[in-house]
Amino acid sequence: MNKSVLQFIASRLVIICATLSIVLINTHYLGVEGQGTASLINFGILLIAALSNFIGGGALVYLIPRMSDGSTFWPSVIWASISAFIFYFILNAIDFLPASFILHVCILGFIQSVFGYLSQVSMAKMQAAQYNTGVSVQAVSLAISLAILVIGLEIRSSWSMIYALYISFISALIQFGWYNRKYIQQAQIKGSLNTGMHLFKLGKFAQGGNILHMLNQRLNLLLLERWALQGLTLTGVFSIALYGAEVIWTVSKSLSADQYSRISNTEDTQMHLLITRKYLVISMGIACAASAVVFCLPQEFYDFIFQRKIEGLKITLLWLIPGLIANAASIIYAHYFSGTGKQRYNMMASLLGLIAGLGFGIAFIPKWGLAAAAMSTSIAFSVQAIYFFIQYRKTKIEA
Repeated sequence: MNKSVLQFIASRLVIICATLSIVLINTHYLGVEGQGTASLINFGILLIAALSNFIGGGALVYLIPRMSDGSTFWPSVIWASISAFIFYFILNAIDFLPASFILHVCILGFIQSVFGYLSQVSMAKMQAAQYNTGVSVQAVSLAISLAILVIGLEIRSSWSMIYALYISFISALIQFGWYNRKYIQQAQIKGSLNTGMHLFKLGKFAQGGNILHMLNQRLNLLLLERWALQGLTLTGVFSIALYGAEVIWTVSKSLSADQYSRISNTEDTQMHLLITRKYLVISMGIACAASAVVFCLPQEFYDFIFQRKIEGLKITLLWLIPGLIANAASIIYAHYFSGTGKQRYNMMASLLGLIAGLGFGIAFIPKWGLAAAAMSTSIAFSVQAIYFFIQYRKTKIEA
């Protein structure tokens, strides 16, 4: 593995340690229900960022090297504010968060959208060290802030998560703003509408796929909260299982970040295929090995880690294993298509996965709870991976 991949892996490990600390703090001091509420707060923020990313998202890594410096700044920031405004009304209508949290979730969603946009500028400029440092600092500052608020100041409610998110998001915004200050200085509001339309033209496929993929992974949190007995508790348990899955996908996402940046900055088709094939083998190998460890670990291991009985976590992880492996492949395939400007395949793969997984979840989560949520996620990711494999084979033959 090259230096940039190792940097991505190192930053992911830092993020995982920080995230594990956050989960342990929430679970120990606020209970599994508190972790469930925290996961729903994060889900609301992610929904806002997902809408914002139709213009200010991952497609920028492909587009920025092909556009003048600074031209994407104002369209992305303006659309981020519009996205937060739209979701203020949507979140009130959906009513899965306490009303007192909604305004804060919208503000936090806006801040995350802006620093997320600036992080994509760093990626597009192939500044891996800046990107990795920025996302690592954000995760660590969140964990430290939460620990000070909950343990030190004894603010033992979900407000502690809101306050900690403000601290970490603002620190990330300042840091990425400093990294990309020259890019921002070149921004002009003139022509923003035309630039925004151009960004949306490609971003609609890239971000459409990202939103659908996010729903494949997280929509079951909402279904559990609404339809299952002890819904908020089960939401907390399922969110812990998803964090475990994120640990397994660490290397896959690190590889894909480097893959995406390198493919986006060259037109060499054979190199695209070579990088993708190499990273796919590594990603799948590590996911299979990690899944074998998950299969062997007993429930008592998780109870020891969290210092309390986490009922249902083991069975949830077992039913997630097919999805863990399938998504390890999908992550690499998706970044191959994104890097070559074929984002429509990502959107279609995620749509097919969502249809299959959501149908299963609606039918069985009210009956089977956690197991059904995990099965639904595995079905969605498996369908997604199969579609990616078929399309990748076609493009490989054409090349």
